[in-house]
Amino acid sequence: MNKNALKLNSVNVRHGTPIPTDSNANWERQPMTIYRRIYEQHFGPIPRDEDGRTYDIHHIDGNRKNNDPSNLVALSIKEHYKVHHDQGDWAACHRLAAKMNLSPEIISEMSRRNATKMAEENRHPFQGGHVHRRLAKEGKHPAQLRSAAGTNPFQDSEWKRKNALKLIEEGRHSSQTKKECPHCKGLFSITGFQRHVNICDHNPNKITNKYKTPEKKQCPHCLGLYDPGNYKQHHGENCKKRGK
Repeated sequence: MNKNALKLNSVNVRHGTPIPTDSNANWERQPMTIYRRIYEQHFGPIPRDEDGRTYDIHHIDGNRKNNDPSNLVALSIKEHYKVHHDQGDWAACHRLAAKMNLSPEIISEMSRRNATKMAEENRHPFQGGHVHRRLAKEGKHPAQLRSAAGTNPFQDSEWKRKNALKLIEEGRHSSQTKKECPHCKGLFSITGFQRHVNICDHNPNKITNKYKTPEKKQCPHCLGLYDPGNYKQHHGENCKKRGK
């Protein structure tokens, strides 16, 4: 290996990519991603497309942690998008579609395909995520550890019930404690007192909602009443019943 080659000892926490630790490395454009730097070191400057945009650096085997020079190739953003599209990597397609300013319909479709694929592979965040499943399988999930230590909030429900009963007996429970409104002299619970004071009709400094409900508009074609946004998008000149 070239004695001037970069030392790549530590690891980027977010992407799992090596971080150069050579204090003598003289790199311009410091924010450049590490694999782009590695590519330039071995293959020279990254080319640009007809729009002046620098090429993306694609990991051939799909492993972003594998920054071996033989695994890196420079592709225009359109070529990069096509590669990931052919591979069915919809997450990458979604990012690249947004980067290329493609139509909202295409970006939305890539997002939908990615979510569907994640759900089919049981990787969707709403399904718990692979990290949570792995931790649970190893017995290291935070909820498991808290349960073992007796500190899981779901385990102290009996203490909460007893404490609530004690507060009720002493007349100190939030639902029992009342405060008098200085404006209307009404009695309100501690939890609802401040909200009432803010909107009390007798309060000269009453807080009013500055976001008033917009007036509905009547469509001359279907005669329905609609909010301005709905009217503009689906009615008036765009009404399906126009001309019928």
